[in-house]
Amino acid sequence: MLVELTTRALTVAGAAPGLTLVQWRALVLVSSSPGLRASEAADRLGMARPSMSRLVGRLERLGLIVAEVDPSDGRATTLRATREGHELKDRVLATRLQLLETALHSLTGGLPEDLVGALTAIRGAVSNA
Repeated sequence: MLVELTTRALTVAGAAPGLTLVQWRALVLVSSSPGLRASEAADRLGMARPSMSRLVGRLERLGLIVAEVDPSDGRATTLRATREGHELKDRVLATRLQLLETALHSLTGGLPEDLVGALTAIRGAVSNA
C-alpha cells in the first residue's frame, strides 16, 4: 500500500520524470544524513558500490544531491541533498500524507473501530517518516 502511495505521490508532487523508488529512498536517506558517505548509503540501501555510483550520478544530474570528496579521506565521497532535493522530499512527503488522509477519510465510515484505529496509527507513522 505504501509503495503504491509513494509512487503516486512522486507523480502528483511533480518529481523528476522516471525517478524510481530506489532513487527516492536514496534521496530521503541523503537528505536526512548530510555528509553521509556513499559507501554507507550503499550499505543502508542494500546496493553494490557500482550501482550506488550510477544512482548518485543520476540524482546529481537531476540536481537533487551533490557528491563531494570527503575532506577527511580523499578516497571517500560524501553526499548531501541540494535545496531542490530537500524541497522535492518535502513536497512528496506532504503529498503522500494528503493522499493517505484522503484514502482514510473515504474509508473510515464503514470500517470496524479497531481497523480505523490501526489505519490512524499507520497514518501517524507515515507522517513521521
